[in-house]
Amino acid sequence: MLCAGVFFGCRSLGISMLGVRQHYDDLSKEEQSLVVWTQPEEFMGHVANDGRIYAITGGQLRMMIEESPRALLYTWDPVCKSEKCVSLEYLQRLCNEQSVELYVVADYFFGAFSQNAELTDHPLFVKNSEVYGTDRCEPLSKMFLVDLLGEHIYNENAETIWYRYMYFEDGKFVKTIREPSVDVQ
Repeated sequence: MLCAGVFFGCRSLGISMLGVRQHYDDLSKEEQSLVVWTQPEEFMGHVANDGRIYAITGGQLRMMIEESPRALLYTWDPVCKSEKCVSLEYLQRLCNEQSVELYVVADYFFGAFSQNAELTDHPLFVKNSEVYGTDRCEPLSKMFLVDLLGEHIYNENAETIWYRYMYFEDGKFVKTIREPSVDVQ
């Protein structure tokens, strides 16, 4: 379900594909040079948005979220046209108004650079396919979310875990959110 939008979005754009992937190899050499492949044990700390995209693990994101009193994870589809997929600038403004840290993890690379005009406080992230051993969206997303939340929480929230928004307080997962305009308090 998470990658359904990617599949249909890619089909409508005429992109040929064998399964739904992250499409790193389809980036230009310049764009590839702007991807930072991190090591799973690497502590990210507070990284300012420098226009690059950081490939991270769910564990690395969990460490960043643990440093925030309130945080929102947006699993972003760069070509999604649904009302559930909002602009990064709008969501950052909404989070700033509510004193919530925003972390954006793109489903894939296609279209991400053209929209990453340093609109968010933190850089864009993607799931680190080198660490997880696959660039296919569905298994990659599951491994990433299990790393982020833990198997138990992932399984408890199986019905809603694929919503695009996850809210955290004091580093702990609180809930998934269907609509970005919903107050997270």
